[in-house]
Amino acid sequence: MTNLIVLDTSFIIASIISNKDSQILKMAKSGKINLCYSDETFQELEDALKKKNNKKQISNNGKVARFVADYKYNAKRVSTTKEVKICRDPKDDKFIDLALCANADFIISNDKDLLVLESFNHVKILDPEDFFRTSSLYINQKI
Repeated sequence: MTNLIVLDTSFIIASIISNKDSQILKMAKSGKINLCYSDETFQELEDALKKKNNKKQISNNGKVARFVADYKYNAKRVSTTKEVKICRDPKDDKFIDLALCANADFIISNDKDLLVLESFNHVKILDPEDFFRTSSLYINQKI
């Protein structure tokens, strides 16, 4: 295990909209955790950021550009297999696939279709609050 984390698009959008710097991104910049993305998950993020309702809620385009650049710079690009078909929303399978291909420890998400799984193989699927509550000892022990 390598403290490798997949961030679901719903979590990233919520972080940007809340106008708070993501603690997760700060942890990645400091080397406490490692993030990963696939071409498919990054494309979904870019598409979500272009949606009208998200554009209205995001007040600072410069901040969005910085966030996305920091995310991509601090995350590892991973190729996926596109073979996972486990989620009740098939559009979420790409996050499970990424986590498995990257051998990630966690998926952090606000998406109920992912959260309902709780875990898949070795990957824990948590909302941000549960991640910080349950993983602090885990991360501290591995650093």
